[in-house]
Amino acid sequence: MKFGKYLIDNKNPDWKNMYLEYDKLKVMIKALKEKHLGPTQIGKGIALTVPPPTNAAGMPIPKEFAEMTQEQFYSFLEQEMRKIEQFTKKMVCMHIFIPEC
Repeated sequence: MKFGKYLIDNKNPDWKNMYLEYDKLKVMIKALKEKHLGPTQIGKGIALTVPPPTNAAGMPIPKEFAEMTQEQFYSFLEQEMRKIEQFTKKMVCMHIFIPEC
């Protein structure tokens, strides 16, 4: 089973806003890869008619991602990690009843 499907199938609805935005990150990575590696290579040659990158559903990657920089990607990734860290700390405090959390 692919991780994205596993994540969707096992999400806790009460925590839906606290999950990593996996699909968005995946699209961002694919867009950066296409931007930095250029056209897809076929055998020893290069395909000159490469279709634009698509997401997991086969839809074109939005222009906002196609023009994204590595710095923007890392900034978004850091933001996602902070969100998860804060949520995890909150849940730990709630479950072990630490009043100063």
